[in-house]
Amino acid sequence: YEEGNLNIEILAINITESEPSEENVKQFVEEFGLTFLILMDRNTEVASNYKVQAYPTSYMVDSKGIIRFIAPGAMNHDLMVQLIEDME
Repeated sequence: YEEGNLNIEILAINITESEPSEENVKQFVEEFGLTFLILMDRNTEVASNYKVQAYPTSYMVDSKGIIRFIAPGAMNHDLMVQLIEDME
């Protein structure tokens, strides 16, 4: 994402009810210098709609808005790059 050589947009969604406070989320973002948008799912509506069962869960969505890949759990850089390239 930061390298800028891939045409992608990252959106993170925080399942806020799992946090002690929203301030913890803000501190995490600052501590790790995150620059992508982080949305707050305060009522777990997004998590329910997308049937999230593991944290984190990553969704690869193509330019037409179609979910092409769902990865429950952590992903490494190489896998993310490969999946993005496969979608192009």
